[in-house]
Order: sequence, then C-alpha cells, then structure tokens
Amino acid sequence: MPAPYRGPSRAPQPPRRGGPPAPASSRPAEDLRLTAPYAFVPINERVYLPDWHDRVSHEIPFEDGFCGRFWIEVTARTPLFIGGGDPEETRAVRRDRKSNERAPDRRRFEIDGEPAIPGSSLRGLIASVVEIASFGKMGPRIDPLRFSFRDLQNPKDYVSHFTAIDHGLHAKSKAGWLSVDPKDGTWRLTPCDWSVVLQEELEALHRRRGAGGINLGDRQGAVEKYKAWRLPRELRFRPGPWTAEGAYAKGRHLSRAAELGSPDGVTGTLVFTGQPARRGDKGTKTKEFLFHSPAPEPLPVPDAVREDFEWAHRDPVTGAPNKEWAHWRKELFTAGGRVPVFWLEAETADEQKAADSPFKAMGLAMMFRLAGTGTSLDAAWNASPRHRDERPDLAECVFGFAADRAGKDQRPAGLKGRVRIGHGRRVTPGDPQEERPVELVLIGPKPAFYPAYLAQPERDPAPGPARVRLALYDDGQKDRPYGAYHTWTNPEAKLRGWKRYPVTSRTRVPPPDPDARKVGSREDPNRKIATGFTPAGSGSVFHAPVDVHNLRRVELGAIVWALTFGGRAGLCHALGMARPFGFGAVEIRLLPQGADPEYGASLLEDNATGTAHDGDAALRLLEACRDEFAAHMDGWLRKEGVNARWQDSDQIRSLLATADPAKGDAVAAKGGLAQMADPKTFQKVKNTNHRLILPAYPPGEAAEPRGGVVAAVRPAPGKPGAGPAKAGRRTGVYFRETVIVLEERGDTLVIRYEDDDERLEVPRADVKLL
Repeated sequence: MPAPYRGPSRAPQPPRRGGPPAPASSRPAEDLRLTAPYAFVPINERVYLPDWHDRVSHEIPFEDGFCGRFWIEVTARTPLFIGGGDPEETRAVRRDRKSNERAPDRRRFEIDGEPAIPGSSLRGLIASVVEIASFGKMGPRIDPLRFSFRDLQNPKDYVSHFTAIDHGLHAKSKAGWLSVDPKDGTWRLTPCDWSVVLQEELEALHRRRGAGGINLGDRQGAVEKYKAWRLPRELRFRPGPWTAEGAYAKGRHLSRAAELGSPDGVTGTLVFTGQPARRGDKGTKTKEFLFHSPAPEPLPVPDAVREDFEWAHRDPVTGAPNKEWAHWRKELFTAGGRVPVFWLEAETADEQKAADSPFKAMGLAMMFRLAGTGTSLDAAWNASPRHRDERPDLAECVFGFAADRAGKDQRPAGLKGRVRIGHGRRVTPGDPQEERPVELVLIGPKPAFYPAYLAQPERDPAPGPARVRLALYDDGQKDRPYGAYHTWTNPEAKLRGWKRYPVTSRTRVPPPDPDARKVGSREDPNRKIATGFTPAGSGSVFHAPVDVHNLRRVELGAIVWALTFGGRAGLCHALGMARPFGFGAVEIRLLPQGADPEYGASLLEDNATGTAHDGDAALRLLEACRDEFAAHMDGWLRKEGVNARWQDSDQIRSLLATADPAKGDAVAAKGGLAQMADPKTFQKVKNTNHRLILPAYPPGEAAEPRGGVVAAVRPAPGKPGAGPAKAGRRTGVYFRETVIVLEERGDTLVIRYEDDDERLEVPRADVKLL
C-alpha cells in the first residue's frame, strides 16, 4: 500500500476563505451532474451457457432446428448514417496535423447510388442485444485494455504516491536518466539530483542570449517546448538547498535554481514537461526542471516497471506511443541516447517484494501517469467468475467466434456462425430536408474515466445527483475526507456493465460556436477534428434478408426477440455513426416478404418434418419461437434460484429503457444525455464535495447496488473541533470539525467554523446536525 497522502492543512476540504462568488468546489453538489450520451445495462452475475454448446454443427441437424430465410424491415426514426470507409484523400489530410483544411466528408455505404445498411452492421447490432438478453459472457467481447491513471482529484489513490508532508509539502518523485544497455538491450536508470527553475527566468535568459522571445507558459506539450528552445540545454547554475522557504512555492520542499547562466556552480540539463493550462491561471505550472549531479553507476530497471511505463505512455486501444514518448523513444534507442525520467522508490517491504527492486514506477513528468493494476477484461471477470467460463454462451453458439479466442479445454477451436444477414437496401426514401451535409466533432468516450465505466456500488443514499460514498483516511496528521471511488488501480474493480446509446425521437446537434464568423472557417478550432457526413433522412425504410441454418427454436427465438425487443412496438436500436447525438434510431419489424420479389417470401423449413413455413406462417412461427425463448430464460432463472421473471430483471429492464425513445426524450430534456466536453468539468465531478458518478438509466429506475455514506462523526474529546458548542446555536459536525449552522436552504446549509467568520455553502448530507 502507498504511504498516506499528506496534503495541505485542510485539503481536500472546501476552502474556508474566499468571498462571492463561491468557488466551484464549495458549491452544492446539485449544481453539477455527471451526464453522458451513453448508459450501461448492469453486468449479469449469472451467465447462461446452453447445454447443447458441444453439439452445434452445420452438418448434423438439430431435431427441433430450422433452416431458411426471413425478411426484416428497418425504419430510420432519426437520420441514419453508416460509413463506407475513408477515402485515401481523407486519410492524407488527417495525417497532416499542421494543415487546417477540413477533411473530406465520410463516404456513406451505398448500393446502386442509394444509402444502404451493411449486413455486418445489422449482424453486430442484433448480436449485441442477444448477448445481453441471454445473460451472456462479457469476457469474450472485451479487449484486455489497460488504462493509466493520473488524477489530482484523488488524493488517496494517486496524490499520496507523489506527495508527503513534514513541515511542508515534500515531493516523492526522484530524477534520473533512462538508457539502454548496448550489450543486452536491458533498460537502466542513472539517478541524479534535480532543481526547479522558473519559466520566466528561462524566458529572460533566452532573450538575453539573443535567441529571441519564447513563451514556455502557453498551453503546449513538452515536445513543443524543446522545439522552441534555441539555446543549449546544458546550463550552469547553483542548486539551492532543499527547503520549504524561498522566493516562490513557499511551503514546498524544493531545490530552487539560483544564478542561472553563471559560469560558477554546476552544469545541469534543462528538462521540460507539458503545460496543461496557460500560465497565469490559478494553480498552473510555472516551473521547469534542471537535472544535475548524476550517480556514478546506473541501476537496472525491472521488467515490471518497464512494462508499466510502456503501458502508461501508449494508447490503450491502438498501442501507439503518445506524442511525448514517441519523441523520446527514438532518442532512447539511439546509440548513447538517454531520456530524462522521474521515478518513485518503493516505500514498503511489500512494494519492494512486488517489484523485486527499489523501483516502484517511473514516467516522463514529476507527477506521471500510473499504470492500472488490471485490464478491462479483468474488470469484467471480477463481476462474476462465470464470465471466465470457456464454454460458448448462446450468442457465441448462434453467431460463432474466431479461433484466436479459443481455449485449450472446453472451448472449440473457433465456431462458424449459423446466421447471415444481408445488406439492407432502401425501398422508401426518407425526409429529403434531412439528407444534407452535417458536420460534428465525433470524439469517442474514454473508458479510463472510472466514475462512469467502473461499478461504484457504495453510493450515497442522500437525495440529489448520484454520488459515490464519502470516506475518511488518515494522512498522517488527521482524518480527511475523499470520494471513495473504485479506480483502475483497484485490482477488484468491476466493469459497470454493457454499454448502450439510449435512443431519442430526434437528433441533438450542439449549437454552433457563439462566434459565428469562425464556424467552418480556417479559424474554427474544431475544423481539423470535425467529421462531415450526409445521412439518410428519417422515414427511410430498408429491407434485409436474414438467413439461418440449423437453429434450434430457442436460438431462433433469441434472434427474433433481439430484433423486435420481444415484439414491443416503438422500441428502437441505435445504429451507425453519431449515435451520441441521437442519429441512427431504427425500428425493426418482421416481414412476410421482402420488397424484392427475386428473393421470394420468408420461408423456414423444419429439420425434423421438412414442413415449410412461408409468408405469414413463417411470421407466426418466429413469434412462437420468440415467446419460447422468453419462457426458456424464465425457467433457467428459476433453476438458478431467482424468484423473479426474466423480463423483470435489472438487465432486461435497463436494456428496454435504452431502446425507448420516450424515455430518451425525457432524459435528454433534463440534460441527462448531454456530453461533458469541458475537461475542467470532469475534474469537478470528482471533487470531494461533488464525488459524482453516472446515474442508472433512466435515473432512478434501474436498480443498482447501493450502500451508505460514511457520515461525519462527532470528534473524540481532545481532537480538533471537539469543544463544547455555545447554547442557543444550531451546530453540527462537518468532516469531524464542529461548525455553526447559519442558514438552511433545502439541500444546502450555510455554515461557518467556530474559529472563523467566513461563510461556506455545503450539501446538507455532509453535515451531521447536533
């Protein structure tokens, strides 16, 4: 376990000082909600595995199996776009990040000049619903992604690794030079000392030596700073003593560089790190680093530390190095190359044993990203051991799976699917007014954002936004509050569930930039990242064939249930691009015959008797199989000891809720499907006062595990705030300190500390009234 975080005197409590307007961190939690255009169907702890999984065959017919074809009709309830692939010119423009030219519009999938739906898109759409409805395994559908973790709003799980307190703040990060042993290719690290230097002093030196003006305080990455710096990076200076006193950063134990550029002193190497916000804003970075006085001998870097470093500096999906690591990686593997890094020393015997080294972690900044302890696949398995089972579930039996996901024991070496869905051809055009070019910024959500993607079972039961429980931890001086989130550093973290995009009856295109002159112009900041496309208008109708081979009645019924959500009219799937903005809501129904007479009517043949069911008879058979599937799942749950109907389970209720446009409209009207585009908002939701999580969908309906909040308790005698309250005043305990309640405003209280006249607005739930 890491050493406890030793933060500022009252951090992370709301600030006691400051007049109106109140800072965001001290405003009531009701002022902010965690919203997203996606939702989660709770992950199923029980997993259904068909007992005929080892008898699935394309050659040996099931006695109750069917072969044949039936038709479906897909109606777009909102504009629909499915891409047909990026043209080469689009990729070329996007590769040139310096160009401000907008990339060409995405091509849409078309047949004979008409928008169409690829059969693979329909197949994936239906398979995803079958996976949920049949209580399938999440494991085979999860890529084992590993996420890194850098969260200054989480003092216990992150900041405590980097900061300690002893008469001031102490940085735990050490410095060193990373290199590669030319003999065996192993990584090694040469520890060194480090000092901080003000950016303004560096800028003045740059001008004084005739290198021109430079602004290190602009928002930029470290690579941009290195490119702008035109002087040698080796500088002479005098490293100051490690002290909390100094001309700047008082209270922080640092070695402050002095006499920059003087011929006396030591030689240090200038090291830049990224600038996440422009200098001048409160709390922004104002200093860079000078590495100096290296140790005589390097230390070997353990394989585990090397692996964690690589994980933390690569894209979790593509595996590509991030911009800074891509820059330094070339240097590392150049003969004689070395890379400036910061590293953490193992503080406990357990940490040293785990790493088999004094190293715990390293990175490219003083407070670098920590690699998560597990992967997304581990988080899925943590939900239930049954998700690890090698045997195929119902969706895999029907749709097949690739050989690279095969196991050694019970799992066959790949299985060919027994369902094929043809392309959906448009038979009725949609609203022509909606078939115009649309331009949106389509940025994918980040699974690393744990307040949304990980299950947070211990929720605050107080009214208001969904919040994780509040807990207390000992920072070495006193108990301090923090939001007790489950993060990617928790080896027992569990995935939230099956991700879905709730449908609505209309699109939600964000309003244009207030500066209309910039929209679409070369000065538009979104120009390079915007995606242009032309959707098929709402009302477009498509017909597609579904071919099945040797499907049992229950399997056929699962497909029909997934297509039509159990025959519930009006429920829709979310299909194609721009689903976060409400595009692609489609309703599917069964047809006795498709629009193209060349393919004939729906026709299903019974394996046992050879009886053919065509047209309306085929529809009646499909509906009967659908009901048998629901009854089969009911019976299975009863065998599992669940005294509730399958359709009343949290999984099915949540799934149907995300498919209901009426519910989606109601949630969207209250802002519940809004995208939180401002990075600062993501920081605020994790603030101690807010500690928000993504609510169940729709809010307040789908059941989820809930737990209590660790209430503020009355301090023991002799602890801060334990003094007796004066008679005639309403008092309470706020994070173990006695406070005076000045006003009550619904879910908000106005309080002050006994030894302070400043007023503070806090959530009522955080105060225990006495």
